[in-house]
Amino acid sequence: MMFNDLYEEYGKKHKASKCYTDKDIDRAIILHQGDSIPGFPSIDAFLYLINPLLEKLKEPAFEALTNVYNYMENLITKIIKRVFI
Repeated sequence: MMFNDLYEEYGKKHKASKCYTDKDIDRAIILHQGDSIPGFPSIDAFLYLINPLLEKLKEPAFEALTNVYNYMENLITKIIKRVFI
């Protein structure tokens, strides 16, 4: 249940790129041209744009994992007490 609600706020129609303008994307492509094939942007340009968005997803995931861990730890403690005490 906790994992199902994790990114519910984003919804199914969330567009990660809506925060970027065409100028932002052009700037990323220019900054990371390097040795790419003409007409194909470098993977570094994609990573430059996507990493800040992925960072936003990290904290809720860690929080959910911590909550699940604590829940499981409490549950196993209750089970151990019933079985062995």
